[in-house]
Amino acid sequence: MPWLRITRVASLARYSRPALSVVTALLCGLFMVQAAIAVLLLPDCPDNSVHGPATQAPSPVAGDRSARSAASVVRLVFRDDDGNVTRRAIGFCVAENGVIATSYHSALGGRSAEAVLMDGRSLPVAGVVAANRQSDIAILKVALGNRQLVPLKLCEGLTRPTGTRVWALGRMEGAIDRRDGTIHGFFATYVGRSRVIETTCRIESGFSGSPLFVSDQCVIGIITASTRLNNTWAIPAEDLVELLRRRKDLRPIKSIAGTADDVRMSDGLRRAFRAVENGDPDKALDILLPLREIGNRSIQYLAFLGRLHLRGGRPRRAIDVYKNILSLSPKYIDAHINLGAAYLAVPDLPNAIQISERAISLRPDFAGVYINAGIAYRGSGRHRESEQRLKRAIELRAGFPVAHAELGHTYFDRGGYHQAIRAYAKSLALDPERQRARINKGIAHRRIGEHKEAIATMMEYRQRHAQTFDVSIILAESHRDLGELFMANLWYRTALVYRPDSAQTYLDLATTLVDSDLADRAIEPIKKAIELDPAGDAGTAARKLLKSIERQPASRD
Repeated sequence: MPWLRITRVASLARYSRPALSVVTALLCGLFMVQAAIAVLLLPDCPDNSVHGPATQAPSPVAGDRSARSAASVVRLVFRDDDGNVTRRAIGFCVAENGVIATSYHSALGGRSAEAVLMDGRSLPVAGVVAANRQSDIAILKVALGNRQLVPLKLCEGLTRPTGTRVWALGRMEGAIDRRDGTIHGFFATYVGRSRVIETTCRIESGFSGSPLFVSDQCVIGIITASTRLNNTWAIPAEDLVELLRRRKDLRPIKSIAGTADDVRMSDGLRRAFRAVENGDPDKALDILLPLREIGNRSIQYLAFLGRLHLRGGRPRRAIDVYKNILSLSPKYIDAHINLGAAYLAVPDLPNAIQISERAISLRPDFAGVYINAGIAYRGSGRHRESEQRLKRAIELRAGFPVAHAELGHTYFDRGGYHQAIRAYAKSLALDPERQRARINKGIAHRRIGEHKEAIATMMEYRQRHAQTFDVSIILAESHRDLGELFMANLWYRTALVYRPDSAQTYLDLATTLVDSDLADRAIEPIKKAIELDPAGDAGTAARKLLKSIERQPASRD
């Protein structure tokens, strides 16, 4: 007599909707946080500091054109009134008569400065001709005397394809240090700025203010920060060109040195960034909170504080912070994006949609503003609008793995599994580390009966990431649907290692053992399912299965 087959209660229902996770979707993706985008203003080297090992070996400066470019790069040393070194940075010539550009944050606390040329000779910096703290750019004038510096060519236009080769030129203890990489993307996510260029150049302390070159030997940006992922962010050269047009009469260096509170804030932010880099966001928050009195009107401070709240699971506090930012700067796009993410995390989908659409109206040409809207529309069941927003993001930036993954989630959520698989495949081709996209791709294969493809996808996941309960369940059920009951039993047992309190998994294991003619071995997992879920669906189904076994003759081993 055939065994009574008890239909599994949950099966893959627990996977029926991809998680509406803004922190995963944005902070790990859009903010290259895809989880963690903690931005670090490059710390400037103190006097007599010893440079640690470089994260990427310096590249030699090759070719006559590169050598000529390097001759226009200087090492800047800022000093206080007592002559003590406050910070070190890099500068490069951008106009005739010794006009050089560097990062604004490097000048904080400095009352005077000197520029060290390629031959080691130090020349005094006469003063400042233009500066913009928001853009983190300062334009200085060096007293050249009879010396000459050749201005570097600044690129026209911002757009360069993702993957374009770039390199940064720095000066470390007199030697030219070249760091090569490629453009990773253009983002509007850096605190206090409207846009930045992210590259894969790996740099360290002392590179602030370095020129970022593209292959045609023009400067596309000025180095301002590094990220937790060892990428580098640069302010576009367009911003530098605009500031050069607004040059004014010479002012002393101390005019941009800032107040004692400015220096305190800068140092506090730098220490907080370091804490995040070291995996201690609570320490970063402890550093920032005492600075509230002087930071409540600082966009940079508030933006960092908002991100800490958002990443720390405090979205309502993040909402208050981002609203404060928008009261100071109503068109600040980064605050709109993060406020939308905070509303999604609450979740407050109507407000998330409203603020996301406002961001789109402000920057319709920026792919990143469409992501929150796509997620919010999907969460509201408005799949067509979600699809439209995410497709627009991809039109603006084809190589955008987050947009492809979120589009896949939208297709998945409405049952378009073939479309979801294609979208996930594009996302994974661009970023193979996107875990949720790979898991959902495996589930989608199962939903359309492609069990072998589901198994292959999950085995690819296991090669890249740690084993999880979800992956074990997908493998177990895929093998079961193929009739490979021995493998299904193994994966159900593996799943129970990760979640030993899952009554449904005990029931699924027991059902598979019964179908394998091992009913006597199913008794223990049946009893465990009943113990864990005595009044629930799994417990009820387990009791029915147990009664069916008791009515049958002993199983064959």
